[in-house]
Amino acid sequence: MMREYLMRESIFHAVRVVRHASLLLIFLLLLSSPRAFAQEDVPLDPAEVEAVIRLVAEWQMAHTSYFPPDFWGMAPLYDGLIDTALVTNDPLYLAPVLRAGERVAYGPGGALSDADSHAVGHAWLRIYLMDPTRHPQILTDFSARFEEILQEHEAGSGWWWSDALYMAPPVLVHLAVAGGDERYLDLAYSEFQATHDALYDEEAHLFYRDASYIGRQTPNGAKVFWSRGNAWVYAGLAEILDEEPDAAHGRDFYLNLFREMSPAILAAQQPDGLWRPSLHDPEQVPMGETSGSALFLYGLAWGVSHGVLDRETYLPAIERGWAGLLTVIQFDGRVQQVQPIGHEPQPFPVTYGEPYGSGAVLGAGAEIMRLLGAEAQADPPALLSRAEALVNDAPALSTLFYYVPLVVVQ
Repeated sequence: MMREYLMRESIFHAVRVVRHASLLLIFLLLLSSPRAFAQEDVPLDPAEVEAVIRLVAEWQMAHTSYFPPDFWGMAPLYDGLIDTALVTNDPLYLAPVLRAGERVAYGPGGALSDADSHAVGHAWLRIYLMDPTRHPQILTDFSARFEEILQEHEAGSGWWWSDALYMAPPVLVHLAVAGGDERYLDLAYSEFQATHDALYDEEAHLFYRDASYIGRQTPNGAKVFWSRGNAWVYAGLAEILDEEPDAAHGRDFYLNLFREMSPAILAAQQPDGLWRPSLHDPEQVPMGETSGSALFLYGLAWGVSHGVLDRETYLPAIERGWAGLLTVIQFDGRVQQVQPIGHEPQPFPVTYGEPYGSGAVLGAGAEIMRLLGAEAQADPPALLSRAEALVNDAPALSTLFYYVPLVVVQ
């Protein structure tokens, strides 16, 4: 037993040494990159993109979040780490997600009908789908949760805010694919459509965060379209379309909405490649916001790589966006300029970061690697098996209890 323990520790010490050497290489790559200092349409370099997402993942894995494992704020990080593991074929990025899942028994969090409580299901069900034989309880538990929701469901009553369209619908789509039950696709479609009808501005082709913002104006007289609120929707659409069967009920609706929103998102991108917290009033908070920008980039990259969006039109925006993201990533991998949890455009500290910001950057970078044809040819069951062997020594991504940090806005 002791020999096995020492051998395992030696292996992980060696891994840490390799990581340290990799981080030094990444530092030098970033230092020499023209994208680190200029917002111009520099062609994307797959090696640089991979180096960046590895660096961001390493930093976040080394810094425990104050969010509990089943909190929605962790969901984008889990998705981003899974994507990073898949495009690099490296189980070191998947193992911490498995550890987080084990800490909460891979269950949905919080209240029964709260979309935020379902968000971690993105990751848990993706893990299930990597090899359905290894964690069958994931499908059992989520099926039981949503069966109860189906029985108590009142149409159009649940998803009253735009963020919900990222949190819950992809989970329902993953669940439908995992279990072969089309009722979950129907539920996702009906609820998504109800939220769309309530919050979507047909002229602007953007979403209000919730009904309280309809008719309101920014200090400069523009409609209030929150960047991250729309980015949640856009990224959620990409994830739905990526997983949903081509013949699924509602697919045309999702596809048309994705295409309709894309020009409005493109028009709101600023010269530095980032999006401001207020899409129609960039001067309301005159600084780039990382989480919304990265989620938009994830969606744009997915759209181009899958032939949904025109490459000549949107690839330059992706290049500018990635250049912009490099300006908010520190040389140690820390992601900054992330708006704290909120519901509207608000000022925030330049140095602020959150796991959902890091996760959004990972997702964007991984999707850009797929767009460039640079992803590794990972075998999901084998990758999962390799990651499971590392779980006991994987870092804890978060605490088990929620606490609220003090954020001072200057």
